[in-house]
Amino acid sequence: MGFGGKLVVKRVLISGYYGFDNAGDEAVLQSIIEALKKEAPFIKPVVLSANPEKTAKLYKVEAVHRFRLIDIWKSMRQADGLISGGGSLLQDATGKLTIPYYMGIIQLAQLLGKPTFIYAQGIGPVHRKGFYPVIRSGFNKAKYISTRDRESAKLLQEMKISADKIDVVVDPVLNLSPITKQKVQKILQKEKIAASPVLISVRFWKNNTKYLDIIAQVADELVKAGEQVVFVPMHEPVDREASQYVLSKMAQEAQILNEYDVRTLMGIIGESKLMIGMRLHALIIATAMGIPSIGISYDPKIDQFLAQLNQTPVGTTDDLDFKTLLDQVKYVLAHIEDNRQEVEKRLPALKELAWRPAKMIAQFYTKNN
Repeated sequence: MGFGGKLVVKRVLISGYYGFDNAGDEAVLQSIIEALKKEAPFIKPVVLSANPEKTAKLYKVEAVHRFRLIDIWKSMRQADGLISGGGSLLQDATGKLTIPYYMGIIQLAQLLGKPTFIYAQGIGPVHRKGFYPVIRSGFNKAKYISTRDRESAKLLQEMKISADKIDVVVDPVLNLSPITKQKVQKILQKEKIAASPVLISVRFWKNNTKYLDIIAQVADELVKAGEQVVFVPMHEPVDREASQYVLSKMAQEAQILNEYDVRTLMGIIGESKLMIGMRLHALIIATAMGIPSIGISYDPKIDQFLAQLNQTPVGTTDDLDFKTLLDQVKYVLAHIEDNRQEVEKRLPALKELAWRPAKMIAQFYTKNN
């Protein structure tokens, strides 16, 4: 962009689900930091995190505890703006305090006269309609709004936020870069993972484990067919526990990947042949690395991302069927090169969209310097 050092450094707070050891959200944070570094190098990110020490060390940024109100207040007063996102922040499926927290941060920024930017957010589900006016008020005052899918944009329009104000982009993780292949190969050797394993990402959902039993049966069939199956926990420690549950139901041998940072995880996923995923960012990272994926839905965000790839989930946690899943896995593996080419064909356009929020934020500050 050629700023030539003329722009004054801007301190911008970043608010999201950061510091909770969720690989998906950490990937979102890293991708936002990388995009800002590329498009707006004059921005100094300050991250609101549940573990500020770890966040500061991992990403070489300033970090503030997301639950210490005095620290948030001081940081917000010193800031030149707020980025809210990415991820699924404005939804009430995980609890009734989630939306008030994230909207409270946005409202505080706006109260102090700070420009606010909504960065590639997935909106909803919002079951409590009482939240609509709160979201509408905060978003209408935002300088820039982007959602990661069309369904999120439609929900905002239902809340009476103008379609002209909403930029529909994609998840920022689609632009994240992995570690080098050389480093990946060393890790694969250490983990005793052969070339092109089949990866599986699972999570517990509600009190239902039937879908995990079905995944165990399909994993057994894969191992019997000569495939190496490796489970990839995306959120520690809960996904590791879910993976251990599936392993306990299997008759064949499989393994669980050790914990790694996001870029290392990307490199490992990039050496696989197929991702069978429940976690959204397991599917997104696979796509970013050109790897075909099969999604199992527990939340509309899975369906919404797959729709961007012209796919639908193979099933949900409520209706997953053994034969349907096995047939789909067999079909994708039998046409693996065609599937890889299809993913790679879609990637350039998706990656271009992933950069856009950072570009728009950079433009705002260059015009209002």
